[in-house]
Amino acid sequence: MKIQEKPKRANEKKNKNENIICNNQAGDQDYRNNLDFDRGHLFPSSYGSDEIEKMSTFTLTNIVPQQGDFNKGSWNRMENCVKCVLDEYCINNNDKIEGFVVIGALPSNSNLNNKINIPSVLWSAFCCFSKSQNSWLASAHWGENVADGPKYLQTQTLTELHRTLGIEPFPQTQCPLDTTFFFLQLNIKNLYGL
Repeated sequence: MKIQEKPKRANEKKNKNENIICNNQAGDQDYRNNLDFDRGHLFPSSYGSDEIEKMSTFTLTNIVPQQGDFNKGSWNRMENCVKCVLDEYCINNNDKIEGFVVIGALPSNSNLNNKINIPSVLWSAFCCFSKSQNSWLASAHWGENVADGPKYLQTQTLTELHRTLGIEPFPQTQCPLDTTFFFLQLNIKNLYGL
């Protein structure tokens, strides 16, 4: 009986994903040498609570083709702003940061490499209970996945997200539908003359 050596698989190399050919889903090679689109995170790595969570956001199941200027511009500014709100105001009764974040993409008729749908719009919504405000806070943002979009994404209500894009991220919850976090903060400042 002759024992044959196990053939080497393409994915046993240093970078396991380097040579895997993916016919029905995105692969690393689909984003290489592309000047227009970034590997845009849906759930940002900065939202991870530790290094393992942050690293887990780099999987291709959390990535969509995102126009580079949009990804590095207004979308990035919005992610940073929401992260600040989560860190500062989404502190629960156990003094832990806790919030609910839902992020998605609307498909378009365009594809990257004739395979990966390029979203026409990306959207994000968050909701949390704020111990310091003694209330639930929520806001939504969305923007077109284009290079020449606005510098900043407008903070919107969950009702506006539903009305405009048909998305209801937190159905049957205590998340406020008709106020944004920023509107609430403005009212509090005006009320107390801050």
